[in-house]
Amino acid sequence: MDIERNEKLLSSWLTLSASLWNERFVRTMSFNEAFILNLLVKNSKENPHHPLLSATDLCAETGLLKSQMNRTLNTLEDKGYIARLKNKNDKRIFFVSLTPVGRAAYNKEHEHILDIVDRIASQLGEERTENTAATLNELTAAFKNIERW
Repeated sequence: MDIERNEKLLSSWLTLSASLWNERFVRTMSFNEAFILNLLVKNSKENPHHPLLSATDLCAETGLLKSQMNRTLNTLEDKGYIARLKNKNDKRIFFVSLTPVGRAAYNKEHEHILDIVDRIASQLGEERTENTAATLNELTAAFKNIERW
């Protein structure tokens, strides 16, 4: 085990995580709310004939516990950002739909975040931005492949 290398990676990871949490790049909603809205927007573009996701789908995508998901969905529903639709075949399952109000709120935050990402990309330059995106994707895949103990 290379302790020095691991400590360096851990330090970078913690610094980035703290910066993302502390700077509050998402201004009008929580990170989890923005993440869920992002998944709903993305799914509606990729699957226009089936734009709904279940709470179970959202838990799988976000890694949130059912209780966290339920709390976040309640908040989004209270804000008018989502609607819950019951499954006709199984009353235990419901689908989540993005409302026009939710799409507008998401789009506003998304534009703000894209502006921040653009400023970062401008500082890094094209090649380093591409490399950084590739490295972040590799890190995400590596984390998903680690067995939990």
